[in-house]
Amino acid sequence: MEANAAVKSSDHFAFIGIQTTLNNVVKKIENTGTLKGRNTLKVDGDFRTMEKYRTLLLHEEDIGGMKVVEEAAVFSVSYDANTRTSTITLRRPIDNDFTMHGVKIWGNVVKATQERP
Repeated sequence: MEANAAVKSSDHFAFIGIQTTLNNVVKKIENTGTLKGRNTLKVDGDFRTMEKYRTLLLHEEDIGGMKVVEEAAVFSVSYDANTRTSTITLRRPIDNDFTMHGVKIWGNVVKATQERP
């Protein structure tokens, strides 16, 4: 876990928080599948206490090494005790072409800007 991690998005906002990724649950057959257009994420662990509208940050490096960042918001979370996984439903579908095995999902972030004196 890295404290005070920040990622700059293309709109010049920074997302700051504790860099702890939620582990995306991946089936071998789907590991290169895209998340584009989906509005659910399946992650390891119990995240039922995650508040509605909490900001999530999806992050992945593309083939050219550029960082692709997308802000998402939680709509609801359900938990399956048998598989110990949570399904996070987002407020809207994912816009970017993240791969299931490569995306990092950060849950403890806030949007911040730097004000000039």
